[in-house]
Amino acid sequence: MARSIRQNIIISFVAFSLISLVLVGAISIVFIGLIGQTTIDSSSNAFKDQIQDNIIQTAEQNALIINRKLSNAESMVNAMAEECENLFEPDSPFEYRRSYYDYFFEFERNLELFPNDTYLDAKYGVYLSWSVASWYIPNSNSTNYLQLLAADSNLNDTVSRVANMDHIFQAVHENAPEIRWLYIAFEGSNLFINYPGSVVGGTNTDRITDPFVATAEDWYTDVRNGNGEIVFTAPYFDPIDGALLITIGKAIYVQKTLMGCIFADITIESIKDKILDIDILQTGYAVLIQESGLIVAHPEWTAPTQFVDLPTIDEVEVNSNGLSALTQAQMTVITAGSTGVIEYSRDDQDRYLAYTPVGKGDYICLIVVPVSEAVASVGVLEQRIDAQTVTTIVQAVLIIVLAVIISLTIGIWISNRIIRPITHLTQIASKMATDQVREDLLGELDLQIDSQLEQQDDEVGDLTRAFKGMLFALKDESKKGKEKLDDSFWEE
Repeated sequence: MARSIRQNIIISFVAFSLISLVLVGAISIVFIGLIGQTTIDSSSNAFKDQIQDNIIQTAEQNALIINRKLSNAESMVNAMAEECENLFEPDSPFEYRRSYYDYFFEFERNLELFPNDTYLDAKYGVYLSWSVASWYIPNSNSTNYLQLLAADSNLNDTVSRVANMDHIFQAVHENAPEIRWLYIAFEGSNLFINYPGSVVGGTNTDRITDPFVATAEDWYTDVRNGNGEIVFTAPYFDPIDGALLITIGKAIYVQKTLMGCIFADITIESIKDKILDIDILQTGYAVLIQESGLIVAHPEWTAPTQFVDLPTIDEVEVNSNGLSALTQAQMTVITAGSTGVIEYSRDDQDRYLAYTPVGKGDYICLIVVPVSEAVASVGVLEQRIDAQTVTTIVQAVLIIVLAVIISLTIGIWISNRIIRPITHLTQIASKMATDQVREDLLGELDLQIDSQLEQQDDEVGDLTRAFKGMLFALKDESKKGKEKLDDSFWEE
């Protein structure tokens, strides 16, 4: 069955519009999907980069805290060294101050021989005093220490002078409670001054069989070799109470002559508790190592109570099978003295490890964070972008459906606009074909022609004007035929 022009126009218009809209919509949806995926990839990568930057910043901030702690201790050691040097200058206005031999803090507890504030400290595990320091020299014991002082005027002078450092020691410890011991070791006499006042040499038997000689210890040699510069030692075990320490020390000079070295000890436990005990997401943690890779503090490593070789970071960061989770190449990167982040796997768990130098003592601060925790928010971001992409696609489909409805409406309106004048002229033509053509009918038909159609400046206007011209021609022909008929009548 043949379709009308109206149907053809509507179908053609709607089909063209629908095809165009579907093509444009399909392309748009594809591009929306591509843009969404590209956005996810770009945003995820940028977010992961930002996460790594944040972990590095956390490492740098923690390193800065450690640096400040060590710098604070360093400045205090410098101040103590300067004060000690001033005490031993020839023109020093010092006054002799009472000193206490270390043996009586722990043994033969005669109140005349140790300070009144001496008590058993649970943290240190020994009797000590916070008001004074104690002194000790090798080969001394509870029976001969007074004779040694009396026999050596220089030794007696040194002990009496250095007792004035007690006030400085107290002030330093009050401002830096993380410092465990403050002490001075003197060249020549091997005199050892220790704060807080406590036992150093052990029992009388220990003092005879195994005397403590501070100047023979590695930490003393390291500091002495610093030639007056601050030195940070490697971790070692304290001979007094067995705690694992790092020492900050400086050689002291009087009139350019080495007199001895002054020291401050910080325990590894103090570093862990006061510096590295920070919350990093759920299970992240901080680590302090030396440039050699030697562990200074690690939450999974407990400092032993007796001397053993300390482990390196790759000996602590191990898988459950005992193999190191860090490669040698990664160790080289971590200990190179730069700042950055690596990714490694431990027991099938990917981890970020940020590293940065502390700037003091050749220490390196590490921050370790599981990747799954660090990028947990990336999944949320991707879901949000996916949801927004789906919403955009749905909106695009709705717009296409609305556009099709609008196209159909416009198609009907345009078809009406095109077909209406043709239908109107067709009706007039049909009436001419069925009715007798009379002059009065032609005039009536002329009046039925829409004047607005006649005024249109398009094909429809041309057709209307041509049709009207045809009516005029017929009307004129009808008039001539009538006149001719009338003339014939009169002639007869």
